[in-house]
Formats: sequence, C-alpha cells, structure tokens
Amino acid sequence: MLRIVTDSSANLSARLVQQYNISVVPLNIHIAEQCYQEGINLSQEEFYRRLPESRPLPTTSQPSAGQFQEVYQRILSDGDEVLSVHLSSRLSGTYASAASAQSMMPGVPLTLFDSGTVSVGLGMLVLAAAKAAQEGFTREEIVALLEKMAARTIIYFTVDTLEYLHRGGRIGAATAWVGTILQLKPVLAIQHGEVLASGRVRTRKRALSHLLALLVEHCAGGGDWWAGVAHVQRDKEVARLTDTVRQELPITGVLDAEIGPVIGTHGGPGTIGVALSPAPSTFHIDFPPFSVILGHEAAPSASPG
Repeated sequence: MLRIVTDSSANLSARLVQQYNISVVPLNIHIAEQCYQEGINLSQEEFYRRLPESRPLPTTSQPSAGQFQEVYQRILSDGDEVLSVHLSSRLSGTYASAASAQSMMPGVPLTLFDSGTVSVGLGMLVLAAAKAAQEGFTREEIVALLEKMAARTIIYFTVDTLEYLHRGGRIGAATAWVGTILQLKPVLAIQHGEVLASGRVRTRKRALSHLLALLVEHCAGGGDWWAGVAHVQRDKEVARLTDTVRQELPITGVLDAEIGPVIGTHGGPGTIGVALSPAPSTFHIDFPPFSVILGHEAAPSASPG
C-alpha cells in the first residue's frame, strides 16, 4: 500500500486527513521563548488571540529530519511505500528536512515531492495523491500527475493589513507605513515556489475583485479546475467569495480551510487566498470529481479546516 505524508502547512482538516490516512508532520511556531507544534499543542483560536499583542512577532521553523524519519520508519515497518508531499522548498526548509531524513534511509520505497506551493494549494495536491493511491495508481504515476498539476497551480491572496508582512521582514517599514496611510491592499501570488506581486489597490473590495479577475484569467485556457479557499478569521467574507468562485470559474469542487498559525503569522488576521489547480481530467486521466473527493467539504463551511 502507498501512504501519503505531508506537513501541517497544507491546512487539511482532521476529517480529510483521517479519511485518506494521511500522515501530517507539524511545523513549529515559536512564541515568547516557547515552541509549539502546529495542530498539536496550540489551537488556531489561541494563536490568533495572542498574535496582535505578540512582541516580537512569532517565528516559525521546519520539522527536524528526525521527526520525518520517525514517521517514515513507522509507515515502512508496516510494509507500505511512502510519497511525501511538502510545501515549496523556496518558502521553507521543510522539504530539506524531509530530504535529510531520506538520505539516512537509503534503498527504501520513499519518494519526495516539492509542491512549489503551500496551504490549500498544497492541500489539493496532497488530496490528489491520496485519492490516486486509493485508486491504485503507482508511486511513479502519482508523481507524474502531481508534476502536471503543480506546474499550473497558483494561489492569489490578499492581506487586510501590511503590518504582519512588515513585522515578519517581508516588506520594509516605509512600504508598510505608506500602505497603511493609503489603505493599500496588495494582491500577491504564489507560483512555482515564488511569491509574486500581482496588484495593489486601495480597498479590500477592490482587492477581492482584482483577485477574482486574476483567477478567471488563469482559467481562460479551458479545462476543469480544482479550487481551494483559505482565510484567517473571515468566515462570512469567504462564504461570499466561495459562492462567487463556484459561479464564475470552471471548477469541480472547492476545498475550504482556515489558514494555520505557520502561514498566518506572516499574513495576519484577514488574509484570504484562493488556489487553483488543474483537474486530472485536464490531462485525460480518469479521476473522480473534486467534489466527490471532498465529500461534504465540497460546500463552503464556517468551521475551521
């Protein structure tokens, strides 16, 4: 049997993780000299309650190679194979830790895959891998599918304030000050492991409109798509956005998730992102619709993912 491993930045719900027997290795959040494991000993509610007053800003770090090795050995000891799918190596050292663990286990049936994305972008690829494993695809066939999907996967996102990007060292103080005074709302993209600027507007409403226009343009080449919507504490706003995504994009399902502390520490409350990934049917691969894979999570939900 082939088992899928990922990391906590995929923001997958406990239900989906259990349904597809996915092993999740947690990233770390450091707050005031204490280290927490994402999804293990720090709830999202507690983290976002503490975030606005945290000085300095919480920091994050990748799992150790030893953590990966422990997970891999447990799966391999049952006679199973492993496909380990992780957030972009350009955004985190997580993939490098997994590779270090792999180097200590030569000759085992273990393959690593660098998704080039994060959050629901990563989550969609992990679910594709997990469903393909259930359908009897080989490790090599699943990697080939993920390569095709990842090449055209993109996330567009916007933040409510530039404060957290500044405090996390992503932008300079002058940019943050000007952005705050002018109420600028950046629209950013993550593709092929890079964070790219895609626009800058004056209001939140315009930012979401611009984000949607970029999504429509990304789908213009045709085919069916999978979508993922992720956010930090914006349930009602996301519900409206998800309805619009369903109506205006050629998608076969929507993965809904709340962004966890590791990513949320950089975007802050109010971050909203939408990911698109081509459906396997685009590549003439017989595969269930995304809504079937998601089950009742195909519909937008106000509960954390």
